[in-house]
Amino acid sequence: MAKPKFLQCAVCGNQQPYEPFVPAICKKCESQWLEASYDYETFKRDILRGLPGRPTNMWRFQDVLPLSDPSALDLYPAGGTPLWLSQRFAPKLGHDRVYFKDERYGPTSSFKDRQAAVAVAAMNEGGVREAVIASTGNAAVAFAAACARAGSNFGFL
Repeated sequence: MAKPKFLQCAVCGNQQPYEPFVPAICKKCESQWLEASYDYETFKRDILRGLPGRPTNMWRFQDVLPLSDPSALDLYPAGGTPLWLSQRFAPKLGHDRVYFKDERYGPTSSFKDRQAAVAVAAMNEGGVREAVIASTGNAAVAFAAACARAGSNFGFL
């Protein structure tokens, strides 16, 4: 994992250490708008080569995901959904090409599959075994599927 070097507040510019499972709140101005800053130089070469030998789903970008050892987990295969070229909307939007990301090809056909997969994997790695999700649909189905993939010791309420 390329753990963030620090979190930087988008409001006041304060920099503070990244702490997993601690609410990201600026210690100076109490803003909740913090951005993670990574040392991209550590994996820039792999990115420029197209990340060879990596899976075609979101885990190919494991260097910027909050997991210590993604290969140790049986991870939910989210991401890798196709991009479709739109012949109809490109000219109307003033571009030569416009693509749409088609999330129907994800594990639960939900656009929430990626966030659920990363969150559940990070919780699992951190020893968190219960999750409570408020959702009217997409997040609930994505988290239920990710929890099921994480194993029978993971509870979803």
